[in-house]
Amino acid sequence: MTKCAANKYPDNSDRTCKFCHEECRTCSGPTKNDCTGCYEPKYYHKGKCIYNCPSGFYHDKDSMECKACHAHCSSCEGASDK
Repeated sequence: MTKCAANKYPDNSDRTCKFCHEECRTCSGPTKNDCTGCYEPKYYHKGKCIYNCPSGFYHDKDSMECKACHAHCSSCEGASDK
């Protein structure tokens, strides 16, 4: 498998690195649904880059991901259950 730069993915059909979709910082394929990481101000959630995390998730500014709230919480601003 080809090792590619952060904003590219390996295309095994021709063994080259191709650019990710413009919304993706990192990706596994060519579409905006193949993102594995996002540029600010968007957050990664389930393969997409979104501005606002859905209910039950919070914005993790370190990883730029939507992360699940604690199991006891329906909404949150971080991982704690307090």
